[in-house]
Amino acid sequence: MATYTQTRLGAGPDLLTASYVAIYTVGSGETTIVKQIMVCNTDSSATITFSLCLGGTVEPNNLIFSAVALDPGETRLINLSLVMVAGEGIYGKASTASEITITISGIVETA
Repeated sequence: MATYTQTRLGAGPDLLTASYVAIYTVGSGETTIVKQIMVCNTDSSATITFSLCLGGTVEPNNLIFSAVALDPGETRLINLSLVMVAGEGIYGKASTASEITITISGIVETA
């Protein structure tokens, strides 16, 4: 029988870098439903953008959010129901390193 665990996905909150970095990868034998992504611009004066990819690799066809702008000090909550299968990951980057934090929450199903 499957078990369902509500949890924070990845270590979060994580600081995004200027290059894509893996934030969360679905484990073997698991399915994950991403329910919320919370992003925050911690810079007090600059607008900063972030991008997220979904899949097994980082490539333009896997973008789910592209160059989304956050004003200084802005926090944005993205509510969704994104189903991910074993081996898929979420990768993120920011236009300025170490100024955007990201926290992802969801449900992990284990068979």
